[in-house]
Amino acid sequence: MPVTAGAPLTSLHDPRLQWTPHPPPAATAAGEGLAVVPRAGADLWSRVGPAGGVAVKSDGACLVAAVEGDRFVASVALGLHAPHGWDQAGLAVRARGRAAAPSSSPSPWWLKACVERVPPSATCAGPGGAAAVVAVSVTGADGWTDQSTHPLPAGVPAVARLRVAREGHSLAVYVGEEEAGGGVGWTRVRLARAPGVPLAVGPYALAPLAAGCVATFREVEIRVLPGEGDGGRL
Repeated sequence: MPVTAGAPLTSLHDPRLQWTPHPPPAATAAGEGLAVVPRAGADLWSRVGPAGGVAVKSDGACLVAAVEGDRFVASVALGLHAPHGWDQAGLAVRARGRAAAPSSSPSPWWLKACVERVPPSATCAGPGGAAAVVAVSVTGADGWTDQSTHPLPAGVPAVARLRVAREGHSLAVYVGEEEAGGGVGWTRVRLARAPGVPLAVGPYALAPLAAGCVATFREVEIRVLPGEGDGGRL
């Protein structure tokens, strides 16, 4: 059953959230939250290989729910224990149904927005060698991945907040910060093109290099907005 305008998703234990393509080694209840231990070596990434081909990794476990229509807002709050470079957790948006892996495409379409530990020498660490970044990656129908990053000089925050909003043909990614007077302020860090296919969205965590990463998801909210998308005015 998909998330609809009349039935939002507000619990990490909602049965509409399903693991794809497979569950991680451990996902245990932590009060209202969920502690996830991702499988070492699994990833969501595509890159150009030495011979010019596209190397594809699309086996990272994502806990996603199908969403109805082309207007939704999904947000998550999480804590991340990230002992290794490229350990990450956040929100994933994936194509679903037959659109997930069209025969003409070398890779399923996906978008991931995450808090990620990066080695200080990595170019995406930014000025001063930030130990963590908010990274947004998108793999298109041609199998290529593009990425944008937003440095976090203070490292992985105790509670990270991320949001993805779809409006028709656009997907906007936001980073949230708790404000002094209460509430959360959202800053947009990426605007990407959404595919014209049904989508699913939800939390994910990855440990591409080695075991030891633990992501504790504290909150999730997925709401479908009424009406049709306006073509990308976000």
